[in-house]
Amino acid sequence: MGPHDPRARSARERAFHARHLGYDALVTGSGLLRYHLTASLRGDRDHLDFLRDWTAGNRPPGVAPEVAAVLDRQAPTALLLNAFLRRLRSGDQRTPYPAAAFEEALRDRRPVTPRTIRPGRPSGAFPRTGRRR
Repeated sequence: MGPHDPRARSARERAFHARHLGYDALVTGSGLLRYHLTASLRGDRDHLDFLRDWTAGNRPPGVAPEVAAVLDRQAPTALLLNAFLRRLRSGDQRTPYPAAAFEEALRDRRPVTPRTIRPGRPSGAFPRTGRRR
């Protein structure tokens, strides 16, 4: 067994890994909102204030339905992740990882797929960009 073989991990390492499986999905969704979807929507407003307002129902006019659907799914978990990371980075290194809250948040949202982003298109179909695949 090599060092990357899951069987080589200690029971404690395996438990840590199992508790943190959703972390990458949360970070990816949060980054999608912060750096790609909300930049043009929020103007000079703070990113987190925009997400809080969005989840409270205060939404700017003219948001494409596909973008609104992604924001609806991702904003609550992005806020949850940010709260955890803020506590962790503020110096409290013993901040417990909120695995149950993250699992619940991930379970409650539908996955982002080509069909959920672009209703009516066959699964896996995206608009052509002019480049050959």
